[in-house]
Parts: sequence; C-alpha cells; structure tokens
Amino acid sequence: MKNKEVLMRYIDDDGVVKVWPGKAKNRLLILQYLATKFEPAKKYSEQEVNLILMHFVSDYVTRRRDLIEIIF
Repeated sequence: MKNKEVLMRYIDDDGVVKVWPGKAKNRLLILQYLATKFEPAKKYSEQEVNLILMHFVSDYVTRRRDLIEIIF
C-alpha cells in the first residue's frame, strides 16, 4: 500500500486524523503528515503547537510528545 493510500485510510476529507494507526510505520506516516502543518524554521510555543494539532487530532498532547520524539 502506498503512503497516500495509508494516509487516506486514517485521515478524513478535512485533514483530520480519524483513527490512530496500530502499526508503527503507519503512525510514523501520520506524524510526518502532522509535521507538515508547521513551518520548518519557525519556533513555536507549546500553546501554539497545541492549537495547531487540535485541528487535526483529538489527543494533541500525546501527538505533540510523539512529534518531539521523532524530531530529537
């Protein structure tokens, strides 16, 4: 299955993650998708990150931590 097909399985037409994947490689794809919602060189406060993520995932706190883990 191609990456785009995987994303379409987990993300609705509005770009919101509807189901969190069970497989690690699919979770990584979703985290990469979420990372595209941020400008690479910009520094964000925790609150700014939360506000962005809450548009795309219900558990934005956990997803914020997940993003930090894959970045560092």
